[in-house]
Amino acid sequence: MPEDAHTAALLQDAARHAGAGRFAPAAAAYQRVLQHNPAHPLALYGLGMVHASLGRTRMGIRLLERAVAADPKKIAFRISLATLLRQDSRGDDALDHLHEAARLRPDDPGVHAALASLHEHIHRLDDARRSATRALSLDPRQPDAALVLARLDRRAGELAAAGERIEALIRSEPPADSLCLAHFELGRVRHAQGDYESASRAFVTGNAMISASPPALATDRQASYRAIEQVRRITAEQVRRWGQGPPPGPEPSPAFVVGFPRSGTTLTGQILGAHPQATLIEEKPLLPSVIARLYAMFPDRRPLARMLDDLTPEQILDLRRTYFATARRHADWRGEGLLVDKHPMNIVYLGLVNRVFPDASVIVVIRDPRDVCLSCFMQGFQPNTDMIHFFALDTAARYCDAVMRLYMDQRGVLTLRTLEARYEQTTADFESQAELLIESVGLPWDPGVLEFHTSARARYVATPSYEAVTRPVNRAAVGRWRRYRHLLEPVRPILDAVARDLGYDDVSDDSADDAEP
Repeated sequence: MPEDAHTAALLQDAARHAGAGRFAPAAAAYQRVLQHNPAHPLALYGLGMVHASLGRTRMGIRLLERAVAADPKKIAFRISLATLLRQDSRGDDALDHLHEAARLRPDDPGVHAALASLHEHIHRLDDARRSATRALSLDPRQPDAALVLARLDRRAGELAAAGERIEALIRSEPPADSLCLAHFELGRVRHAQGDYESASRAFVTGNAMISASPPALATDRQASYRAIEQVRRITAEQVRRWGQGPPPGPEPSPAFVVGFPRSGTTLTGQILGAHPQATLIEEKPLLPSVIARLYAMFPDRRPLARMLDDLTPEQILDLRRTYFATARRHADWRGEGLLVDKHPMNIVYLGLVNRVFPDASVIVVIRDPRDVCLSCFMQGFQPNTDMIHFFALDTAARYCDAVMRLYMDQRGVLTLRTLEARYEQTTADFESQAELLIESVGLPWDPGVLEFHTSARARYVATPSYEAVTRPVNRAAVGRWRRYRHLLEPVRPILDAVARDLGYDDVSDDSADDAEP
C-alpha cells in the first residue's frame, strides 16, 4: 500500500476508535502516523484531542499548538485549541487564537460562536451578543451561538426568552455536545423560574448524556476511591514521627483552600486572591505534580503512607521544588507573597501536605452536603476521576460520604494549621468571615478583599462559579436542596448522616423556609 494511502487508513482507524471512546488504539494509530511524519497536522490534532478527552489538558494543548504551527490556516484546530486553553485558565491566549481565526475566516459561523462563548465567560456581554448574533446570521442553526444567547437572556433576567430559545435549540436536534449543554442551560432557566420539576428533568437528562459519552465511559470510576484508601492508612503515630520536617526552602509554604466540589472553595479563593499580597492559582495540578514525583522516587509502588514515612529531608525539598516549579508555570509568581492553591480535591491529600508543607495554612470549606451534591449534579462537569461521580445523585452522595468521612477521620491525625470555613457563615456574615480567612493565612487585613467580585471580573475563572463570583456575596444558594426534596429523597439517608456529623443541626427540619432560587 502506498505511504499516503497507508497514512489515510491509519487516520481513518484513529478517528473511528476515538469516536467510539477507544482512546488507546486511537492514540496508537495517530502515533504511528507521527513516527513517519512528526509534523502531520491532522495526526497532531487527533492525538491532542485524545489526550484532552482523557483529561490531559496540557498535553492536548501542546499537541494542538504543534498542529496549528503545522497548518496555521486550519480554523478547526484554532477553535479546539482555544477550548483547551480556556480549560487551562488561559483566556487571553484563547482569545488571541479566536481573533486570528476570525481574521483568517471572517465568515465562519463557528469562529464567531466560539468568540461569543468566550466573551460571555469573561463577562463581555455586549461583545458576546454581537458575536453570537453574527454567527447566527451566517448559520441560523449554529447551536453554540444559540446557547450563548440563551445564557445572556438568563443573565439579563429575560427568563421567558431564554426558555423559548433553549427549547427551540433542543428541538433542532443539535450535535450531542451542544444538546447536552442545552439541557443543563434549560435546567438553570427553569430553576430561575421556580419550576423545579422541569429543572430536575433537564438536569437528569444532561447528566445521563454525559455519563454515556465516550470520555465518561473511558474514565476509571474507582481511581478516586483507591486514592482515599491509600491516604486513610496515614496514622497519628506517623505524623508525630514526621515532626516539622526539614527546614523550608527559599519559598514560603503555600496556603491550601480545599473542600468537596461546589462547597464554596471558589468564593473563598477569590476572597484571598483579592489581597494584594496573595497570588491565587485555581485548580491546577500543583499537588498532582508532587504526587507524580513521589511515585517516581519509589518505583516499587509501595503504599503512599510508607512512601511518606521513607522520605529523606533531601527528597522532601525535592518535592517542594517540584511543586513551586509547577506553580511558576501556571502563574506569575516569583516566590514573593503568599501563594494560594485553591483545589477542592486536595482535601484528599492533606496527609501529603502535612509531610511536605508541615507549616502550611489550610482552609477547609464546609457546606451542607445536601446543597453540595445537588449543586454538583446541576453543573455538567467534564468527566475525570473525581467528576465522574456527579452524573447521578446516588454516586455523588456515596463519594461525598467517602471524602468527607476521610477528612473527619484525619482531623485528629494531622497537625496542619487548619481553619474550617462554613459557606453558610461566609454568606451570613461576610465581612467577619473574610477577616477570619485573611488572618488564618497570616496576611494583614486589607479591605479590598471585600470587593473580590469586582477584581474577579479581571481574572479568568475557569470553574462553574465564573458567574457567581462576580456578584456580591448572597444567600441564594443556602438551603437550595429543599427545593429538590423529590430528587434527593433516595439519597437523604447518606447525606443526612454526613450533614449531622459535620454539625448541621437541621437534618430533620424540612419545614424551614425555602431558599431563594
